[in-house]
Amino acid sequence: MSDHTVNVLVSLAALAAALFAGLAFFETRKAAEAAMRSSNAIRQAADQERQLLEISRESATASHHARTIELLFAIDQQLASYDALNTALASAGQRDDPMAKLGPDEERQLIRYMGFFERIDIMIENGLLPVDVVRSFYTTRLLRLAHHPELIGPILSRDGRAAWSHFYDLCAKVEVPLPNEE
Repeated sequence: MSDHTVNVLVSLAALAAALFAGLAFFETRKAAEAAMRSSNAIRQAADQERQLLEISRESATASHHARTIELLFAIDQQLASYDALNTALASAGQRDDPMAKLGPDEERQLIRYMGFFERIDIMIENGLLPVDVVRSFYTTRLLRLAHHPELIGPILSRDGRAAWSHFYDLCAKVEVPLPNEE
């Protein structure tokens, strides 16, 4: 084999190596571009997922607020059945006091009214109502009850603190002092 043939073969081998290197470079470049597109797609998907999570959080918050408002309306509707009692408590101690002596019917009504507030405490404990909302809307009614230890004191004493634990807890949460147990 002549030098010329060897040189041609070496040149052909170098050319083939360069050709394969070029092909490998283009394939590597294609793979890198595909990886870049994939990375961008993953980044876009992650951004979309974050946006969906934020929308979901906002929706959950709006839904929670709507449930709270619906619950407040339902509470107000139920409290309307106690308006006469609430008015009597507001005027108690005045001349012609309608609450001077409780008959059995009035006492049952008073017990149901106090029990209603226990349900509100359970709603707070279960995260359905915020304490500040309850404090804002219902403290006056609780204060009217608390200002009549002669009415609620015997009920609380007779049944004991354990029986009225949610009533006591609610009053503590909204800072309404209750008469001491006897």
